[in-house]
Amino acid sequence: MSNDLEGVELAMALEEALLDGDKQVSVLKPYLLDAPVVALCIRGGFETEVVVYAKHRHTAFFVATDSAQFGIGTTNEFGDVIEAFHYPNLTMALRAFVGAANRA
Repeated sequence: MSNDLEGVELAMALEEALLDGDKQVSVLKPYLLDAPVVALCIRGGFETEVVVYAKHRHTAFFVATDSAQFGIGTTNEFGDVIEAFHYPNLTMALRAFVGAANRA
C-alpha cells in the first residue's frame, strides 16, 4: 500500500511539473498524450498497471504507481506496455525516452 501511495504522489508531481512548465520535463511536450492513460505493463512475467503520459510511435513514457518509478517501454497493438524498463529517477527515464524517440 505504501508504494502505491508513493507512486500516486510521483504521478501527481509529474503532472504538476508539466503544468508549471518545468524545464526538465519540457522535453516531453511534443510527445504528451491528451490525457494520461492507464495501461497494463508486463514486468518480470507479472502484469502491473502504469500511467502512460507520453508516446512516440510505439515507445511509451510512464509512471509505475505500484513501484513508484518512471519507465519507458514498447506498446503492443492492445496498448499494453511490454519490454518495459524502470528507472530510479526522472532524469534517467527522460533521457531513455528522448533517446528512443530520436532513434525512431
